[in-house]
Amino acid sequence: MLCKKTMTLTVILLIFSTSTIAQGFLVYKPKQTLFSHDKQASWDAVIIPDNNPFYGVLGSSLACWYNKENNETRLLPLLVQKNGLLTEQQKRFLNQYLTKNGTLLVIGEHLNTTYDTTEVLGSPTEVAAEVSTKVFKQSSTVLILPYEGNNSYKLSLIAAPLASYLNIPILFYDNNEEQLQQICKKLNSTKAFVVGDIQLTLPNINIVKLRDEDAVQNTVLTSIKTVFGEINYITLTNPSDIISPQIINSYETTTMEHIENIKVTVLGREINIIGKDTKQQLVYIPEGINWVRIYGEVNVTQKGFIDPIISLYLYDPQKNVVAYSLSPGYDIGKTYVETLTCDAPGNYTLTVKLYNGVKGGYFL
Repeated sequence: MLCKKTMTLTVILLIFSTSTIAQGFLVYKPKQTLFSHDKQASWDAVIIPDNNPFYGVLGSSLACWYNKENNETRLLPLLVQKNGLLTEQQKRFLNQYLTKNGTLLVIGEHLNTTYDTTEVLGSPTEVAAEVSTKVFKQSSTVLILPYEGNNSYKLSLIAAPLASYLNIPILFYDNNEEQLQQICKKLNSTKAFVVGDIQLTLPNINIVKLRDEDAVQNTVLTSIKTVFGEINYITLTNPSDIISPQIINSYETTTMEHIENIKVTVLGREINIIGKDTKQQLVYIPEGINWVRIYGEVNVTQKGFIDPIISLYLYDPQKNVVAYSLSPGYDIGKTYVETLTCDAPGNYTLTVKLYNGVKGGYFL
């Protein structure tokens, strides 16, 4: 295998004020990844359109849920389509991920694809209503989120994890009280979490009102403690979904490296003859909250019939992997890693590895 490359890396650090990250989500990391039998799930990945963020709120609970009764979980890919099409990167991923009889759950808008699909089309309110009774045989509790209003998306985004933690359906209120009553009756529901300032009548249903962010977050924390017995994993995510970041400072650095490597593979063992296929570089991360994005791109001196592969690893000062990416999941000869650091300064190590050859068989 001959690998002869010139590589360009761009490192961008955006430093946010701490107030920017004050709004976030508390996410519990489950200890198992198995299958939940409460849902009638027959899909292997979830596809949502990009034109309405409420599809993402609904789709997250269809791609991730936990079963308290048998301590089992299900985690599936959640992909975003645009104008009925998947990107080439998404197609490559699904080709590797899906089994021969794999099925996509497509919600919101039709997807032009050769994969087997189960489509539930319509507005987020319509899709949530239909999915709830198709996915759940019954559910003693439902989560009703606001669809209209200034804070509807913000509250729905914060409350949505309840549906995954408690394995319950998400419904949207959009002046559809009668429809919600019918769904609750069909699911034999006796309890409903109602988020926001929704005026709703549900006969024979115990309504738990979660009017503001504090009420929602307290309920989420209580549910995590009830389901898992502890809270031992906290993650701050998607601050820009709630508050636009206030950038204090930013800088960009571009580095070019030349990598030349010739190696042979003998009985599965790689032996370098000339050079190495790996380069390392220190990246200093300052104190505070930092958004770090690192791009890697391969410029091939002589283009061949095989696409080059580049991988990026970012290690913290304690040698833990904090970010990783591989070019087949992004673009030909290109990839990037992205991470958020919070008061974790120090010299981080960026490891870049290139490959441009054929694998398989035995070579002498």
